[in-house]
Amino acid sequence: MEADILFFERQYFRQKALWLILAGVNLYVIYITFQQVFQGINVNEDSMSNSNLLISNVILLVVTLLFAIMHLDTIIKEDGICIRFFPFQLSLKKYPFSTIRSLVVTSYDPITEFGGWGYRFTFSGKKAINISGNQGIRIEFKNGKNLLIGTNQPQAVIATLQKTDQPWYL
Repeated sequence: MEADILFFERQYFRQKALWLILAGVNLYVIYITFQQVFQGINVNEDSMSNSNLLISNVILLVVTLLFAIMHLDTIIKEDGICIRFFPFQLSLKKYPFSTIRSLVVTSYDPITEFGGWGYRFTFSGKKAINISGNQGIRIEFKNGKNLLIGTNQPQAVIATLQKTDQPWYL
């Protein structure tokens, strides 16, 4: 039910470096394809076949479109936190407050702690779902598992969680 939503955030991959790399790679592959397919010029002696070059273009386009539509939804309701990492999760995953031992909004280092952004797992059992930035909702569940949900609105998350009157949240 929409009425019990206290907080909603949608994050997209909007890092300039990511988009510059994707644009550069796409333009380079398009240039190579144009040279080989339409002008008959092989860039080097190990050039791919024309069909493989066209397949490479399609794959790069799909990856670029995937990054364009990929987003993380975070919803805080009266009874829990819901997330969706679209397009990998089509429905919301709910984490009821009753399953949470502790929760804190904190800074973290996505590179050293989780190896980057996205849907991340570590060998130590930690899990992160993040898109950008270095702020997150760090959750420890009663079953001992951990989850970090990235947020670009830490102050709004704190204000919302304070309204829930959960005993584990300061």
